[in-house]
Amino acid sequence: MNLQRLFVLSFLLFLFFPAYGGVEPPGGIAKVRAILDKAAHTGDPARWAKYLIEADAEAEKLARDEAGGCCGLRCVRIGSFTLWYRFNEIEGRENYQHDLLQTIAQVHEGTPYGADALALLLPGGCRTIGSAWVPYFRTVLGILETKKWQDLHDFRLTRIRAEAYETWWSLSKMTAGDALVTDWQLDPVDFLEGADLARKRAIEGYQTLIKTGHSNPDLQERLKKIVAGQDTQMRSWVCYED
Repeated sequence: MNLQRLFVLSFLLFLFFPAYGGVEPPGGIAKVRAILDKAAHTGDPARWAKYLIEADAEAEKLARDEAGGCCGLRCVRIGSFTLWYRFNEIEGRENYQHDLLQTIAQVHEGTPYGADALALLLPGGCRTIGSAWVPYFRTVLGILETKKWQDLHDFRLTRIRAEAYETWWSLSKMTAGDALVTDWQLDPVDFLEGADLARKRAIEGYQTLIKTGHSNPDLQERLKKIVAGQDTQMRSWVCYED
């Protein structure tokens, strides 16, 4: 085989199998592509977001139990989208970075369908948008405290915002025997600045949820403890597993 034919063959392999070196995982990718194709042909932003949320759930199934790509990073290109997978050494599995949810939240910031994506993205954000250098609750609050998201008054985001503030305050109350102190070397002093305001914001958020009929017994019990100044051990919005 001469060099020209070899070049053409290599180009065709790259064109049709850019992310896998010519081997697609069984099933999966065709379904994601079909859903994204539907999204590309709709002019309705709400339906576009709905399709991308559906495709994102399918894209998560493409995660592998082995490291791929360079330094554990692997990408899958489908149309105009690039989906990223990062290998987690502790879990022994790739974590899909939920690029489609991130796209929706960024393109349709401050909209109900953007909130649909954000409400799915943030809870698992330690494996996607989280940073080793910034406490995750700060990342969450940096997003939700922007004017567009605040003005939406989405109850799901209000709950997440309140829990993030509660996490901040709770971390400032950690004792020497707390697992995050002994095992993960977190220092409550690092969370003291702004903790009183965080407590106030958490109370305000939970009171809003109660007034709008979006509370539950656990939320109400935690609110009582926060008002009384008792640590609630809220850890939902801090990353420490990896």
